[in-house]
Amino acid sequence: MNPFRSLQTKYQELLDDCIEVSCTNCGAATRLPAERVAKMWKEDEGRSILCEECTNCKHDAEVHRRRLRESDMPLSALDYEPKRSLQLDRGAYVWGPQGTGKTTYACHLLAAFIKGSERPGKFVSVAAFLLRARGYEAHEFVDGVSRMPHLVLDDMDKPNFTEEAKAVLFEVIRHREERKLITIITANMSLNDLSKVVGPAIASRVNGMCRIVKIEGKDMRDNP
Repeated sequence: MNPFRSLQTKYQELLDDCIEVSCTNCGAATRLPAERVAKMWKEDEGRSILCEECTNCKHDAEVHRRRLRESDMPLSALDYEPKRSLQLDRGAYVWGPQGTGKTTYACHLLAAFIKGSERPGKFVSVAAFLLRARGYEAHEFVDGVSRMPHLVLDDMDKPNFTEEAKAVLFEVIRHREERKLITIITANMSLNDLSKVVGPAIASRVNGMCRIVKIEGKDMRDNP
């Protein structure tokens, strides 16, 4: 028996089991298994028959949305346009008056880093982080935040820092600096002023690992 002819026959059988359809997303003609097309029709009457490329794009988009949800960022922030262009070469220290869009900018940065690298990220309030860092399973929590590929530390200037809190935050920043992990920090004060709150050792490392981004404008939370 000719093995080459056998392969040809098998390939033809596979082709015979396919149906040529148009992708409802891009319009491209594509051949899909008849069983798959029947399943699509059963699910939504054929309104989402997708070619392989669009199927992959849909899967990627669903994975990205899941990563955004798992990051704990306020997703509503992505409904607003950031006031500054996004620069993805390093982390950012985002500062300015309250209500000017610092958190919005930080969330857009985090979403862009997650999408560009296909690695997870986390949004953490510094005050909440320090509370959990003293609680049950504190070591595992702090270690997870330290190792997160992309991290937002929101409102770093808000907590009242004890020496213990400064030591915990220093270890997180030191770990991230050494491993060149993307860190995005928001605060209402300049880095020079933050140095008086968290200490010069932390501020110096933040300066080395982050781009300084100032967000200005009126408080968007004020009622008209």
